[in-house]
Amino acid sequence: MTRIDLATSELHELLTPVLPHASTDKERPELGVVRIEARGSVLSAVASDRITLAATRHPADGLDDFALTIDREDAANLLKIFRHTKKTDPQLAIVVEEMPLPTDTGSAYGLGIRIDSETGKRHSLTDLGDPDPIFTKWRSLVAKLLARPAAPASPAVVFSPWATPRWSKAPRKGDYLQVFPGPTSKDPVLVLAGESFIGVWMPAGLRDDMEPQALLAGTPWQADLEGMATADAGDLLAAAYEAPDQVPDPGADRKLLEEAAELVITTQFGSTSMLQRRLRVGFAKAGQLLELLVGFGVVGPAEGSRAREVLVRPDDLPVVLDKIRAGEVTADA
Repeated sequence: MTRIDLATSELHELLTPVLPHASTDKERPELGVVRIEARGSVLSAVASDRITLAATRHPADGLDDFALTIDREDAANLLKIFRHTKKTDPQLAIVVEEMPLPTDTGSAYGLGIRIDSETGKRHSLTDLGDPDPIFTKWRSLVAKLLARPAAPASPAVVFSPWATPRWSKAPRKGDYLQVFPGPTSKDPVLVLAGESFIGVWMPAGLRDDMEPQALLAGTPWQADLEGMATADAGDLLAAAYEAPDQVPDPGADRKLLEEAAELVITTQFGSTSMLQRRLRVGFAKAGQLLELLVGFGVVGPAEGSRAREVLVRPDDLPVVLDKIRAGEVTADA
């Protein structure tokens, strides 16, 4: 028996982003499911219709490995049965254990999941049995795409418009939806949102021999804008992203800066979105904190949308905190 303690909101965060990816094709009922797994102290939910695949993760200590498959509609019903609001977020006890199966399955007992809420609600579901092979191989697929060289994408990647809304549920508040095309238009696209969601999108591939200008020539926008003087997009938009001429004085936010330094150094991850989420501050404030940490030699300068390089080892955290408290800026702002 495995017991998992989750808040109701965490159950929603686990299931809601993957549900749009579970197939609704009545001819492929084996894909109209959600796979729930525990491996290495991480709880995951996975869904796919072979055009897109989505997986979420929730770290949870003390889990025994398990995997079970539940019907898509049953997963959606869980979110209707167990609800939360801004004011109330009931705690759930999720138990995965052997339980009696329906009589038409041919087996007396099998793996099942029981959810009890502190509000008194209870619901049980049983494993549907052998899943489609994509659910046993999804980790290998995602691992392959994560290890793929960061090659430039092909000139254009075309997606089916009906699939686009599926990704709207992936980012949590403060997260970005990050899309990584492959080196050709026929390669799978990797989609990430924060630290809790990863997905795969099979594009409707263009022919590799099509030139970018040939594709652009087919759009009426070129005719509409013919003869227009062109503007430098970098100059036009730079003002929105310009760093301030002077790094703000850290004195007013010393405690917050110390917390930011501790998070970045201990996790070895210099991300604006991570600071925004963990410190519960706005995106601008999180970016300002990272710029201040540049001055203290904690992280390197910005490199596009990538996380900052962390320049300090965890063992040196006390030294950095002392410098922040003393206001000893060690790098050029």
